[in-house]
Amino acid sequence: RMALRQERFAKEYVKNSGNIQQTALAAGYSWASAVVTGTKMLKNAKVLARRRRRYIKRNKIAVFQKKCIKRVALFCVL
Repeated sequence: RMALRQERFAKEYVKNSGNIQQTALAAGYSWASAVVTGTKMLKNAKVLARRRRRYIKRNKIAVFQKKCIKRVALFCVL
């Protein structure tokens, strides 16, 4: 099981588009250790796996939203 900060780091990394320092700060790590801790988190296997799952989930939602928009646009044109 992942620690709470590790879980937050994985979530925030996807939101912050890969900014390590901002992600570590948002996850609750101190300013002084944000970059070092963030770099370590990126090498952690559990965090890496969670990050991948979040990217996949986000991309699936984005693809679904695009399909819905196309369907609505097509419906409005007809």
